[in-house]
Amino acid sequence: MDTMPTPTQLMDRARLQARLEMALGLRDALLNPLAGLLGALQVLQSYPLPPERARPILAEAEREARRISAIVKNVGTVSRAVVVEVGPLRVADVAGACAAERG
Repeated sequence: MDTMPTPTQLMDRARLQARLEMALGLRDALLNPLAGLLGALQVLQSYPLPPERARPILAEAEREARRISAIVKNVGTVSRAVVVEVGPLRVADVAGACAAERG
């Protein structure tokens, strides 16, 4: 016999889902500038460039590193701002879950 999830279990699931979505978003936000940074470094390592041609590539690498730094600094702010919202619930489901939790 399947039991209904309790309101606490529903909130725990919602919090876990929010954390997972935040982690996936963070991964995606970091991968893009990281690829740019690694690409710039690869160009600098692979080709002997005169300083005037290397400067823009170094500037790009620095911009990407600063983007990564800003993302990491903002993680704490974003994680505290995450609000978990629970969608519409049926009263019968909530009452049943509460009754089941009470035993």
